[in-house]
Amino acid sequence: MITIYVKDFNEEITQKSYDNIVNNLDLNTIKCSCGHYGVTVHGYYDRRVKTAFGSIRLVVMRVKCQTCGKTHAILLSSIVPYQSIQLKDQLRIILNNNLKELMESNLDIDEPNISTVRFNYHHHFKQRLISENIELDSNIAFHCFGLFKRQFLQIKCQTNILYT
Repeated sequence: MITIYVKDFNEEITQKSYDNIVNNLDLNTIKCSCGHYGVTVHGYYDRRVKTAFGSIRLVVMRVKCQTCGKTHAILLSSIVPYQSIQLKDQLRIILNNNLKELMESNLDIDEPNISTVRFNYHHHFKQRLISENIELDSNIAFHCFGLFKRQFLQIKCQTNILYT
């Protein structure tokens, strides 16, 4: 998995915004987990992302390393791998006690989603962040990749490379 760092992760994700970022990448400058540069488009797959516009279908690009043949999904840092709730909304869930407002602004987020995000945070990330003195702010993705080699609240321990 390769994650493209997006500075303003508070924007709603749309297919158009994803495509604008991904289509402007120079695939020869993307580094594979094997350490070599250069990937080619290998295919696409669909995933769902819960946004203020509803649950949208996002067509995600897959790339293949020209050297080792390994394939990677290309995600934005505003997306948490294997989860449908955007990073900005997960941070709101963790930091905000007024969850009624969040659920009203994003009707696809419900109480079980909120419970899952809070559980994952308390059981997988809270102590790590405290031990490294990391704050829950707009730099959280950058810090988590630097220290833990994965996205904030990415539970599966799968290789994930941050491309800046």
